Amino acid sequence: MARATPIERDPGRRSGNYTIQVFLGEYMPKISVEVPAELLADLDAHVGTEGKFVNRSEAIRASIRKTLDQLDEIDERQGRLDGGEDE
Repeated sequence: MARATPIERDPGRRSGNYTIQVFLGEYMPKISVEVPAELLADLDAHVGTEGKFVNRSEAIRASIRKTLDQLDEIDERQGRLDGGEDE
């Protein structure tokens, strides 16, 4: 069952944007990453109403999943994947 926290102001934004956090029974830890401005601009081109992703977090999660899948395929071709890992 989804559980939403109260609406709260996003302290990182100067506008009146508010966020609603919804938890679907799965905890997602937050991480912090330093990204070059050029890479961030490329990412932002794919985010928003005109982009494929609704926000940066979704875009980054999708990219991480795709990269890990590609690395698993490479490891499998090289005989390095033992097959006992959870996916």
